[in-house]
Amino acid sequence: MNTIKKMMQILAALGRERKIVLETHNPNCALQSLEHTNYVLLGAKGPANELYEQMGLTTIEIPKELAAPKFSMKFIWHQRQHLPAEQVWFRQLVMNELAASMKT
Repeated sequence: MNTIKKMMQILAALGRERKIVLETHNPNCALQSLEHTNYVLLGAKGPANELYEQMGLTTIEIPKELAAPKFSMKFIWHQRQHLPAEQVWFRQLVMNELAASMKT
């Protein structure tokens, strides 16, 4: 059973239903919409804990039964950018940051 169905069942058991009021790809917009509302946001874990606190927002880990399944990522670049030193450096920097973020 997928995560959304599980969440819907849990909400139904509580006498509630899911109501989407905003969809955005802009994280700042999503966070600002929470400041003066009683909305909740499900999103990826990020390094912005200090910002959340400054905005008066509280974060919790999603229960394991609602957690999204693991996903894979691909890092893609054009072949002409494979050898330039600055491109190699940048790709390694991104890979190191991704690897570090997966450990937390």
